[in-house]
Amino acid sequence: MINPTIAEAARKQLRGVPPSPFDQEALPTLQVAVERYIDDLIIESIRIMKRRGSRTVSSEYVTTAAQNVVRGRGRKLLTIVGALGGGSLSAAFTYLWESAKTGNLAISNMVVVFVLFAAGVVLLGFQMSRD
Repeated sequence: MINPTIAEAARKQLRGVPPSPFDQEALPTLQVAVERYIDDLIIESIRIMKRRGSRTVSSEYVTTAAQNVVRGRGRKLLTIVGALGGGSLSAAFTYLWESAKTGNLAISNMVVVFVLFAAGVVLLGFQMSRD
């Protein structure tokens, strides 16, 4: 949850910014972009705090959050990890299904299914633990 006091204080400061060198249409666009960045920074800082099991947001968390927001790296990496996990689980079940349909339930096939299943579970578990 975003701290409304912090976000509102930032919005009030933005309202007092002189428009120069921005034209009348650009300044509101800038203000919206900055407000969105502030909200994203607060949310990401809190997410990092929770991930690390802390009760307060430290300077280090804000710095990391700022890097994540600017790069978009933290969320993208977790998205990729989740996609790989889902793909691995899907491949495991598909391979198992095809092996069962053809009656080819050899040990080597089951090892492949197990490895794909384990990889999928680990990757999805990692994604869930970080989110």
